[in-house]
Amino acid sequence: MPQTKKLPEDVDWNAFVQQPDNKTEGILAEPTKKRILHVKRNFQKFSSKLNPPKYEHWIKNITLRLIEGFLRWYLNEHNMKYQSGFLVFARDFRIFWCEEMDRLFPYDLRRRMTRAGYHPSIMNARN
Repeated sequence: MPQTKKLPEDVDWNAFVQQPDNKTEGILAEPTKKRILHVKRNFQKFSSKLNPPKYEHWIKNITLRLIEGFLRWYLNEHNMKYQSGFLVFARDFRIFWCEEMDRLFPYDLRRRMTRAGYHPSIMNARN
């Protein structure tokens, strides 16, 4: 097994840990960026129908009910018929939220959203 390279003995570790973190950005493919922009525009349209009609308020106060309402609205507006397209759109919504909020999607909400996607009252309501 190759040995790791040794650093010089005179490293100031205190100065090292005091430095700001390196900036990292998600690397998204162009088609993914376009889909996320599509989700954002649709979420802005949807949230303009809510009270308050400010998309920033709703993106910060995300709930499963809000997500379900948005997905139902989207299904209605775009006459979506296939569950696979619905699941991709729901996944793109989570990516959009993470990009917008610059943090991970809440774990519990993600689990509940996944369960709702596989047993979607949303899809059944359309038929």
